[in-house]
Amino acid sequence: MYDADTSSIITSGGIASWAWAEFLLRLNEFAEDVVIVSYNYDLFLERALTALGIPYSYGGLGVIDRTSSKIRIYKPHGSINFVGRNDVALTPAERPPREIDYRLAEDLNSRREVRVESENLNDYWLRYAVIPPAGESSKLSQSWNRTLHEDLLKEAKAMRPSDLVVACGISYWHVDRTELDAIIAQLDPEIRAYMINPAPSAEFDSVLSSLFQHYTCFSSGAPLLKVKL
Repeated sequence: MYDADTSSIITSGGIASWAWAEFLLRLNEFAEDVVIVSYNYDLFLERALTALGIPYSYGGLGVIDRTSSKIRIYKPHGSINFVGRNDVALTPAERPPREIDYRLAEDLNSRREVRVESENLNDYWLRYAVIPPAGESSKLSQSWNRTLHEDLLKEAKAMRPSDLVVACGISYWHVDRTELDAIIAQLDPEIRAYMINPAPSAEFDSVLSSLFQHYTCFSSGAPLLKVKL
């Protein structure tokens, strides 16, 4: 339901005046390489990129591909279109009651890999590669999550001082904090760092301002349009 609602907003031209849409277009045109990290499960970002005519690929689900598209999306906590590589959608008669069975989540361990299934989101899959927001996600041992996080750390370490990092909508809550700290620790302290948040986390703001020499916090995405890429 939520995916259908966001899709209708995007296809109706609801992002035409969105500052982030213009920023994404600028990135696609002028940036050499773009890595986007999203802890959301929904496909709003992917729908927006498609509507803007911007190609993208998913990082961390195999070999890092820098040839098919400039933009790579990493989703460390999974996505509604990540399913078990060999799983098959269930028929209505096969569907169990809609309740969380944590044994199924445990089954997405080292024996299982993930594939992207974006076309039939209303199908019912027995297992989704989604990590619920409980405890510290770094304690989980799913192979797809561990591999994705390791690839993401490599991406962060490869960034140069002249590159740009933008953090948006991050609460810096304890669920994500360990993962975020691991990524931030790989970045060069000379990198240009920005946070976009009208009510930023005081803790996260302190971390960024103490680690990066060129750090700025904006209340909206509009100032990014003036940032040199």
